[in-house]
Amino acid sequence: MDSSQQAYDGALDLYQRAQELHADFLKAEAAKDALAQAECGQSLLSMSPPGWWEHWKSGNEPGMTEENDHWKFYVVRGLEQKSGVFEVDYVALYAPHAGEPFTRSLLDPKEGFLVPINRPAWEPRPYVGPRFRLIRPLDPQECERLIREAVHIAVYSTREAAYARVLRALGAV
Repeated sequence: MDSSQQAYDGALDLYQRAQELHADFLKAEAAKDALAQAECGQSLLSMSPPGWWEHWKSGNEPGMTEENDHWKFYVVRGLEQKSGVFEVDYVALYAPHAGEPFTRSLLDPKEGFLVPINRPAWEPRPYVGPRFRLIRPLDPQECERLIREAVHIAVYSTREAAYARVLRALGAV
């Protein structure tokens, strides 16, 4: 993934807007304003829509080689709200976690899905930017197709090959 101050600033703006929406959601919840809650929830969903996503460590982890660049693609299925906490529901497409479902807080200050990364001393390459990057929005059928194909996608050891396999699974090539 591209690393830049501009990417970081954009991710930080998005995260701060999401925090504001979450505060508005909680106020609407306390006021029992279902319409305002739904509007805030829909806005938060639009910040982490269902789709094909990439993690910031994709191709940027210690121990990677030309033959295995430790790519990390995910399918985000949606956003769940439990007791005022929003969680992203996603599935890994890479080994050894291919097909495994995970959830991650949308806004947790340390590990949240929308929390930007500022690691200027990261090895093997410094990284400053979003934690996750949307490659392509997907409809529910496309999400399920990629999840079914996860074990087949996971056999590829390079980002380029895995990327091509995802596109084939989506019928894009």
